[in-house]
Amino acid sequence: MEKSKEINQTVGDHEVREALRKARREMPEEGKVLAKRIFTDTLIPVMGNKYAYHDFLSRNQDRGVHVHVDLNDFGDFNKKFGDHAGDEVIQAFGNMASKLSRLYRGKAFRFGGDEFKFHFDTFKSARKFVSDLAGSLDKAPSAYGDHKLSASVGIGSGRDHAERAMMEAKQAKQAAALPAGQAATHVRSSIEFPGKD
Repeated sequence: MEKSKEINQTVGDHEVREALRKARREMPEEGKVLAKRIFTDTLIPVMGNKYAYHDFLSRNQDRGVHVHVDLNDFGDFNKKFGDHAGDEVIQAFGNMASKLSRLYRGKAFRFGGDEFKFHFDTFKSARKFVSDLAGSLDKAPSAYGDHKLSASVGIGSGRDHAERAMMEAKQAKQAAALPAGQAATHVRSSIEFPGKD
């Protein structure tokens, strides 16, 4: 991100936080309504949104374990079945993934489109979540007849590590060279000692 955009976003975020703080103090009920609207994803209300993710990172950037998830071949799915069908699938996936993440005390965010971010306190919790998520995707029926729902998943000790691991998972998916909608879920971890918490 360009420096000027980063600065403008930081200024805007500060102004929103300050306005929300004042609303919560002076009008607690209205403050709750505003907070829910600001931090909750509109398509998947059980998840935080991109703003909530950045707010969370401001306090937890390098703690815990980050899991980044990007659904495979989703651009092709939208071209074939349309945005409405895409939204239905994203919503179903997000609800399922959020429920799984809560089993392991995780935090769930939809970053945008078909990209999701999760955060866990330990590698063990993240690993169990990813294992359950991959298993659920593998067992899920194909969407709209012939599109197998799968994802590229990256696990890392920080946001950047998880993003790099997810990109490696995407490269593995591309190397498999399967037709769009037929890919398996690929998982990569940048954490060197996966047996440790």
